[in-house]
Amino acid sequence: MKSVEFKTIVHNGMIEIPKENPEIKNREVKVIIMWEEKPLDESKELQKIYKVIDEGADISSFGDVEEWQRITRADRNINSEGL
Repeated sequence: MKSVEFKTIVHNGMIEIPKENPEIKNREVKVIIMWEEKPLDESKELQKIYKVIDEGADISSFGDVEEWQRITRADRNINSEGL
């Protein structure tokens, strides 16, 4: 059994064989997939979340929170008697 090693990006579940390895196209092969897991503190998504938290949010334009809740929940049949 021969082997070859290369790096690629999986696109929609498909692995593209590099042009430098035409001998393995259209053949049955054994695939072992290895990837590096990024710690959460290094992920781009987590960095975006931290940035939003650090910058805070401007809540001055929210107005009356109780009024917003009444309007948002107006379609709900909530029995508040006995609370």
